[in-house]
Amino acid sequence: MRLNPNDGRLIAEAKVPHVRGLSWTADHSQLLVAGRGEVLLLNPENLVTTRTFDHLSVGQTFYPSASPDGRSFYAPAVLDGVLLVIDASTGSVQKRLSLGSPLRVLFDGESAWVSNVKVPASMLGPGAKERPGGLVRLNTVTDQLESIAGTEDSNGIAFVGR
Repeated sequence: MRLNPNDGRLIAEAKVPHVRGLSWTADHSQLLVAGRGEVLLLNPENLVTTRTFDHLSVGQTFYPSASPDGRSFYAPAVLDGVLLVIDASTGSVQKRLSLGSPLRVLFDGESAWVSNVKVPASMLGPGAKERPGGLVRLNTVTDQLESIAGTEDSNGIAFVGR
């Protein structure tokens, strides 16, 4: 929903089921919306869907992020254990990075900081083992991963003092 901040009046509403995160595109012209097996772009003025990236071969996506150059969208799929890198112009999945249980991605130069949330076995199905959480640094050029010691469960991240 888009609300008037002065009086709370409803300005626009999107009927998007299973939303699990919003962010802006790199140029702040569109809203990036995480859905079940899809990522959507919405016009922020009227909340009309301008583009749908579906057939991602995952369940629920969470907290999508746009790369700083705007060429890619990063869509974490916690329960699938992958971070999708989606081409922003074609909608094709460029990479499926197995990171454990990615929830949120923040960019810092050539690095993407990925928070992984601890997922209990009961959420993963029969015979599955718990997935540990933690913070991972991903080099977006080489795809090299660095796990950050002492971060057992990171249900979100933020940069301070930038």
